[in-house]
Amino acid sequence: MGGGHAGLVSAFRTRASVHLVALVLYGLLAFLPGLDQEVDLANREARHAEISREMAATGRFLVPYICGELYPDKAPLFNWASALLFRLAGRADYFLARLPSALSAIAVLVAVYLLGRRWVAAQAAVIAAVVWGTTPLVALWARQSRSDMLLTCLLTYAALLADSAAAADESPRRWAAWLGASAFAALATLAKGPHAVLFFALVAALVWRVRRPRWAPPWPLALAALGTIAALVGGWALAAEASQPGYLKALTGHQFGVGLQQHPMPFYYYLVELLPVTLPWSLFVVGAAVWAVRRGRARGYSAALAPVLVFCALLVVHSLVRNKRVHYMLPALPWWALWLGALLAQSLGRHDPTSREARETPAWAARWPVVLILVGLLAGALAGPFAWTRQAHGGLAAAIALGAVLAVLAGWGLAAAWRGRAAQAVAALCAASAVVGAVWFPLWIGYVARPSKEVAAAREVIASLPPGAAVGAYRSASEHLLFKLGHAVVLLPDADAARSFLAAPGPRYLITQAERADEVRRLSPRPLRELSSWQTERDRGTLLLAGN
Repeated sequence: MGGGHAGLVSAFRTRASVHLVALVLYGLLAFLPGLDQEVDLANREARHAEISREMAATGRFLVPYICGELYPDKAPLFNWASALLFRLAGRADYFLARLPSALSAIAVLVAVYLLGRRWVAAQAAVIAAVVWGTTPLVALWARQSRSDMLLTCLLTYAALLADSAAAADESPRRWAAWLGASAFAALATLAKGPHAVLFFALVAALVWRVRRPRWAPPWPLALAALGTIAALVGGWALAAEASQPGYLKALTGHQFGVGLQQHPMPFYYYLVELLPVTLPWSLFVVGAAVWAVRRGRARGYSAALAPVLVFCALLVVHSLVRNKRVHYMLPALPWWALWLGALLAQSLGRHDPTSREARETPAWAARWPVVLILVGLLAGALAGPFAWTRQAHGGLAAAIALGAVLAVLAGWGLAAAWRGRAAQAVAALCAASAVVGAVWFPLWIGYVARPSKEVAAAREVIASLPPGAAVGAYRSASEHLLFKLGHAVVLLPDADAARSFLAAPGPRYLITQAERADEVRRLSPRPLRELSSWQTERDRGTLLLAGN
């Protein structure tokens, strides 16, 4: 009996290890290629890369600066991660600037799988991980030098450890897991802001209820969480304020002022905007909602329904805030993936029409979305090469090869669905989604995307500068240009610094906003001439020369 139990545990761990290795390898394959691209820069991506570069160059890690000026919009954890990579590598580039986001997305892939195994089953865990890794919004933000994916990673692991604490019977193990969860919540606060604490409180309450007959941990644990978060965040805050007086006021003023009103959108914004950026998985949303209601009525609140309530709670909280952007919902998407994973896994168990699983899961909830998606994939695979010739500049052979692979997988899945083999149909869908997730970005960057105006302007300016030129930046709008020039640029935070820079002997090149050109001419003790100007999506810049 004991030997059989040991063998079962060994087999369980072996299968879990295989799944984890496969998921990590897929994450590396899907999120790392093309990470160094400079063709299609996302909004504010160069800004955060430049903040990290300046942090690494100056050694001022406590408070973020951009172009030498204070940047109070965000807490600095993401910039710490990128700046540390810059220092370790001895260089600053977009690959390293984006690497924390890519690694965070891979880490969430692992966390989703682990939560799926803990709450539902291995099959649901694998499907949920595939849903997370192949959702378009995730794939985009895993490749951006922004803090949102890191925030998502930290909050997901805080939930995983909170669940471990709730499930633990031994006091030392429970305390260790809970303090770890609290530390992750504190780091999430340092990544994005104080709203991370609210998210952690919501998730912890819903997770705790799965394991224990209460909606909150015992008060000693709750106090310990508050103390841990206060110690870690407060320690940084005190040091930051001592380093830069007034920083905390500026940060909190932005977080609770402009940051809550910056992009006002209607209450229903996420209900509309999430659907296209979560395709094809959003086609399951109606069936998933019906399944959740039926399951809740039949069994009450359980582990399988925890992701549903967490996702809905985060959706409501985000919808109540006026400031809305679709990527703000990234921390909710791991729970969305777990929800769909549970639905699809249970739909595969409808062998007996009289079983509880069959009564809870409508026959159409998974079958028809799977068929619809596979039909769409097959049509896209057949028509894709023809559309490719109109949009792309090369790469037709790669497009044809991708189309052939997708056609085979979609055909296999449709044949399986026709014969009633739901498991094979879902496997074909997951495989096809994984293939698309792994290859679409390199193909897009290599053959379809065109350089943005900011990228093209930066290349032109850099090419016009002689080697070893003395270059300064005075309130420049092009963070990408500054990031590419790197350590060669002297950041001029005020008028006195600009005047001193231009007064120094020898040729002096100065980058600034076009509307500040007259101001710079009045500051300069020497005549200035304009060498070039450029228009980006957000602003107009100019390159001025003082001296010969």
